[in-house]
Amino acid sequence: MTLTLSLLPALVSAHHSRAEYSDETAVFEGEFVRIAWTNPHPTFTFSVTGDDGVEELLALQAWGSPYTLQRAGVTGERFRIGERVRIAARASTRRQGQYVLTHTLFPEDLEIVLNLNEPALWSDNSIGSQADYFASDGNVLADTADENRGMFRVWSWPAQAEPGTRETVYELTDAAAAIKAAYDPLTDFAAQCQQPGMPRFMSNPAAYEFVDEGEVIMIRNAHYDPIRTIHMLDAVDPRT
Repeated sequence: MTLTLSLLPALVSAHHSRAEYSDETAVFEGEFVRIAWTNPHPTFTFSVTGDDGVEELLALQAWGSPYTLQRAGVTGERFRIGERVRIAARASTRRQGQYVLTHTLFPEDLEIVLNLNEPALWSDNSIGSQADYFASDGNVLADTADENRGMFRVWSWPAQAEPGTRETVYELTDAAAAIKAAYDPLTDFAAQCQQPGMPRFMSNPAAYEFVDEGEVIMIRNAHYDPIRTIHMLDAVDPRT
């Protein structure tokens, strides 16, 4: 079964453009036959049967990343292969059979919202909303000073950062400037969901962890799982 709905415009900006997906949302009933809960987006294969009895396999990617979904209470264990569910998804305007998944309704009337920008569609019993995401802000430890960890902890951007509080214009090295000059939008890493390099790594909206390794500091990012290594004592560029 397929139904088309119109939804509200986005209220929170995404980590990269999803312009290839339609503004209209299609609703399907079927079952997951493959689930991969990985960065940068969980992906699924979804089986639906048309009125003619022919099975069609849809390729889905979740709207959110594992980090944003987990913070809002959504984990991969909630999705089960072979269970009949209802989903809402937006079709790609470039790739046949490709969709971005925004909602899933389970038989027990639990609805999972995979896009923080949108309300639940079908059930009052839902998780994954903006309220769920920001509820974790109230769990910040009050005794961080007693931990005596300094900067070596997990950090996240403020939820409502004032305009101008994030650095968006960086001073580039000669090598970085050359790469920028050779930029080709047709091979852009964001459009292909590839792991970004510097300096994009340092402006990612996901959480960061600073790890003290003695002579080096490791910076881990929750999105794509990259690691940046800062050499504190080397007198020369470690790449040489």
